Amino acid sequence: MTLQISVTSLYLSTMLRTKILNQTKGTLQYVAHNKKKQLHFGINGQFQTEHCTIKANRFEGFDFTRIQIRLECLQHLTINSCVLTAPFQLVEDDVIFCKGYQSWSETGWYTKADRFKNINPLAKPLMGQMGDNHILKKQLKKNQLRSWSYTYLQQENNVILFAGSCDEQTAFTAFLYNTKRNIFSIVKDAEGLSLNKGNHIQLFDLFFFDGFKEAAFKQYFEFSEIKPLPIQKKAGYTSWYNRFNKIDGPYLTQQLKAFQLRNIPMDYFQIDDGWQLAIGDWLNLKPGFNSEICCLARNITEAGYKPGLWLAPFICEKNSFIYTNKKEWLLKDTKGKPVKSGYNPLWSGWHYALDFYNEDLRNYLTKVFKTVFDLWKFKMVKLDFLYAVCLSTPKHKTRGEVMHEAMQWLNKVCGENEMLACGVPLVAAAQNAQYCRIGADADFNWRHWLRHVNHRERLSTINALKNTLSLYELDAHYFYNDADVCLLRNENNNLTTDEKLTQLYINYIFGSLFFISDEINRYDDATLQLYHSCFPLKAATNLKLIVQNELYKSTFTIGSSKYLMYNNLSDRQANVHLSAGYFFNCATKNMHSHKLLTIPSHASVCLLLLPKLNVQLVKDRKHLLPEV
Repeated sequence: MTLQISVTSLYLSTMLRTKILNQTKGTLQYVAHNKKKQLHFGINGQFQTEHCTIKANRFEGFDFTRIQIRLECLQHLTINSCVLTAPFQLVEDDVIFCKGYQSWSETGWYTKADRFKNINPLAKPLMGQMGDNHILKKQLKKNQLRSWSYTYLQQENNVILFAGSCDEQTAFTAFLYNTKRNIFSIVKDAEGLSLNKGNHIQLFDLFFFDGFKEAAFKQYFEFSEIKPLPIQKKAGYTSWYNRFNKIDGPYLTQQLKAFQLRNIPMDYFQIDDGWQLAIGDWLNLKPGFNSEICCLARNITEAGYKPGLWLAPFICEKNSFIYTNKKEWLLKDTKGKPVKSGYNPLWSGWHYALDFYNEDLRNYLTKVFKTVFDLWKFKMVKLDFLYAVCLSTPKHKTRGEVMHEAMQWLNKVCGENEMLACGVPLVAAAQNAQYCRIGADADFNWRHWLRHVNHRERLSTINALKNTLSLYELDAHYFYNDADVCLLRNENNNLTTDEKLTQLYINYIFGSLFFISDEINRYDDATLQLYHSCFPLKAATNLKLIVQNELYKSTFTIGSSKYLMYNNLSDRQANVHLSAGYFFNCATKNMHSHKLLTIPSHASVCLLLLPKLNVQLVKDRKHLLPEV
């Protein structure tokens, strides 16, 4: 019966893929000789006006379709929009995956009834630069669901229709669901792109798949030329999520000694924001670091950890030397005004994007990285606010081109040293950064008040966890996922015991980089024991995830041991009926003897599967994840 249902569902999804593509139509709107023009085209064949030619090719496989569409310019033109549309009617039970624009953007699963609300007009000037509010302005007015780079439709038995862009370097791609008008659109972010006679660009390189999610991602990565990375798990400390930028040398030395004293076998000790005099002025150190920065890196290395340092290479704040004295380095909009990249009350207010294509700026940044790596001896850098580099683009380049070129340059200038990218469109960090943050900054509360202004890049523990869960397929492919920090401490933290454990389990299992930001010398015995239980680090494999409402069910393996985990991110208690078997609760260290599993709101339960009712089979019970 199960096989029959699966085959039937695959057949229906194949029909859906074929039905959508057979009705897909394209429209290119452009300006030539100061006149607005448009060209309608299909997804197979050649289409032409006096100004340009579009060549479309449709390739069919057993369970996939690949569509490649190229534009050849016969005369100079400027693109206004480029979109593919098709009728697409969702049913009530369909679950839609929507990936946010950049690292911090809200990502997850949605239904036909959900809508993306626009950011509050009062908040938009302060925060709107961080997301996609300045992109696809006409489309965003409709409040429709949208996903960047790829999307998929998930049904009850995990059979999906997958759609993804295999080439984002030409321009970013958005997938839009207008559930009121029953229209599915694929939009290329190429508005304002100026092309000369003889220019050739690839407008779309799309992959459509029907089948199971694991197979869809495997094929998608192959077509996108993304090779898998070896499975690994690393841990570290970062100074940000406690005192923020109020740090100095003695404080960091105290934290380092606390990890040494307790023999914590982690990999990285990262100094976050607060060591520099001003954002942008990376060679001017804040008092308290002038004679400390080299010593700190050396002491971290001698302690057996890799020293890491936070920078934001493509922005500067208003009171920086760069903003005051190097105006030519600032990124300008079409009116020649400096581009604001956001507002931060912990700095001097507004911060501004820098022009990556200014040679003097790149020379300065090269000197900064050479100093950080060669003189100060740091081995890893966390590079933040990277989205700013493509807030405004040259007429002959798209946002995607600028972002990819900037990331490729950072990869080259870092050389053999490691990069943790943050605040970046994820596809541009793919295979350019060793690590990448894939969620929002964690908060000291479960939810943050900024949700009321519809800021999708806000501080949010719940959003960070949802991103970590929903983007696990990228881990060890695009890069190694950084799931942000776990906050285990009791002071300066409003998370409940259940919420802390949920954060710990999700970040530990679904991420490859496991960071904390606590002062572990202030841990009580129970908290220190919990932290110690995370070592030695264990990497989960064969991850599978099913989500229903806000209850997340996952299965995974570690070695030959099998696990079942439930994460209840909802505000309601969840009741789960377990199938037959023997289960050991990894947190309580007891056998679970009931078929009914009750999970409080915001709580998690991780169960080790045993072959028989014998607790003596469980090894290493003090570990966060005991094994059989």
